[in-house]
Amino acid sequence: MEYLTYTEYRNLYGSLDPAAFCRHAFRAQKKIDAATFGRLKTEQSVSEAVKRCVMELVELAEKTRFTGEQKIAAVSNDGVSVTYANAPTEDETAAKEQAIIYEYLTGEKDSKGVPLLYMGV
Repeated sequence: MEYLTYTEYRNLYGSLDPAAFCRHAFRAQKKIDAATFGRLKTEQSVSEAVKRCVMELVELAEKTRFTGEQKIAAVSNDGVSVTYANAPTEDETAAKEQAIIYEYLTGEKDSKGVPLLYMGV
């Protein structure tokens, strides 16, 4: 089951094309499954919070993906100086992903009443 369909993504004002969405949504779903210990895999449907979590993770993935091109932060004409913007590191991106998951899924429960982020036994 997809946690967020492309139609739902577009209804939440997503702007990616279907191919980019599918690539990022699959990765986002895997990250959510890891954080929730797979609790959502057997659910018939997911909450609005889960859908919005996927949306945020997809948008973050698109924003931070490496394209091979560096963004220019500043240009000096006379001395011909170009300064490039720093891309976020993998650790910074992972921290943002974890923060998004925590923000959206804290307090959310599965159909059995178990909190999605519960780490106990």
